[in-house]
Amino acid sequence: MNKKVLMCLVLLTMVTASAVFAQTINGLWRTANGNVASIYDGKAVITEINARDWKEAEKRGNIGIGVQSHRNISSTGNLTWTGQYLGINPSTYAVNWAGNVTFKMNPEGKTMQVQYQNATGSGTWTRIQ
Repeated sequence: MNKKVLMCLVLLTMVTASAVFAQTINGLWRTANGNVASIYDGKAVITEINARDWKEAEKRGNIGIGVQSHRNISSTGNLTWTGQYLGINPSTYAVNWAGNVTFKMNPEGKTMQVQYQNATGSGTWTRIQ
């Protein structure tokens, strides 16, 4: 196989992989607070806990690895999804379904802006896989 054909195949593979990621929210994501979540079938499940509040809630038995952090995630249009998020009370570290969340993915599918209703701020999530 000559070099031009090989380069075309490599570029085609890279473009195809990027397009596949860009069309789905499913995958492994590092959240804005440092946790890691796996999104599949309309839910996000915690796979790694790094954020201070989440660690304290875990220590108190209120949350743990494998627990849903987001649910009812569904597409609302091109590269956007909505769902509900699990909130942590910073005083008691109790958890509850706190409100709605919106995900807006960049066209390459590598990051997304996540905006939480009833919570301060938003953040960027980064795709790990």
